[in-house]
Amino acid sequence: MRLTELDSLHLLDGSVKLPVQFILDNAYLTEGDAAFVGGSLIEGLGNRHSDVDVHVLVRETLTASMIRPQNHYRILSRDRTLVDGELPAQDVFLIHTVIPGTQIKIDIEYRTFAEVEQLVSTVEEIFSYATRSLILLTKTLPVREMAFLHRMFNCADIQNTEYLDELRERIGIARFLYLMYRWKASDFSVLLDILGAWENNELIRCADLARENMVTQFHAYCHLCGNTNYHRKWIIPYARKLKVEKTILSRFESLLLTGSFLTENELKEFILHTFDFCDDLFRAGVPLIESQEEYPSGEAALRLLDAHVKEEAGEYSDMEVIYRKKAYSINGLSIREWFK
Repeated sequence: MRLTELDSLHLLDGSVKLPVQFILDNAYLTEGDAAFVGGSLIEGLGNRHSDVDVHVLVRETLTASMIRPQNHYRILSRDRTLVDGELPAQDVFLIHTVIPGTQIKIDIEYRTFAEVEQLVSTVEEIFSYATRSLILLTKTLPVREMAFLHRMFNCADIQNTEYLDELRERIGIARFLYLMYRWKASDFSVLLDILGAWENNELIRCADLARENMVTQFHAYCHLCGNTNYHRKWIIPYARKLKVEKTILSRFESLLLTGSFLTENELKEFILHTFDFCDDLFRAGVPLIESQEEYPSGEAALRLLDAHVKEEAGEYSDMEVIYRKKAYSINGLSIREWFK
């Protein structure tokens, strides 16, 4: 969506009107800059305590001398120092401004075109690595960069739509979704932590870890379904928005709210049920992975994983590869079989 200075954004079912001109007056855009507005309110998911997020791409970093500090609620520099205007050369990274008559804050964040180009290169590099190394993906992005990318794919453009469209195409939403899936799915170290707690009969800790792992695996599955938001706080609203299969969402919500275990056996059954659900999530994700030509899948993905089998490591290596394969193959081994 492309906005003009004559448009207004209608938030919270129309109860709050945000003129685009108000954003322009507070963002200090110049010719050649690019800008877009995103966040949960723009996506129709937020509430009266949510923020509006504006991202401005500039050639040169703004300084305090180029803005009106007295007009804003709070201003931060890149090192997160408060900007009060006393130092004219101090850089400006983030402006907080409140929509008059509301509790809704507008966050205006600045980054240079050079920084954005570096981000594009980093995503390309990580994606290339991720498609070659299926056993592990420890190369990651800072949370703020992931938030920027999420909002860029779910926003209304304010200025320089042509550049922003090109940027979205170069990064590729499918590539970004795959990276977020890989950062969460089938983490072997987490499985080992849960197994360790199980074998030590630390069942409360084990249940806590198993529940959190279930949330993470559901979130990973939702990335395959199109959820570009890395944060877990919006998992369920996005699952509903993306029309995740009702039976899957219903099982997730049921397990998420399960509690008040009376016996040791009930606690163990809950832990095992979370892994049964994870198994089903892996199965449901296989066709979604296979539907994307850029993603490793099928026999090619399994061969890449087999290349990481270390015979000298014995059972440890075999177990890791089997668990990693779950994201790419519908196999008969259930996770609960490791929990004796």
